[in-house]
Amino acid sequence: MAIVKEYKTAKGVTIRFNDAAYADKTEEERQKLREEVNKTISAILLKRA
Repeated sequence: MAIVKEYKTAKGVTIRFNDAAYADKTEEERQKLREEVNKTISAILLKRA
């Protein structure tokens, strides 16, 4: 399994997303998953401020 995205918060927490979520998905489904990952990370990072 490969890491798709990895983030570290200011408090040292590491958040990793792996490619298992992409298995057997169409490109459209993969794009939707990427968008959801980005939204989730944005929400997490905005709350740290």
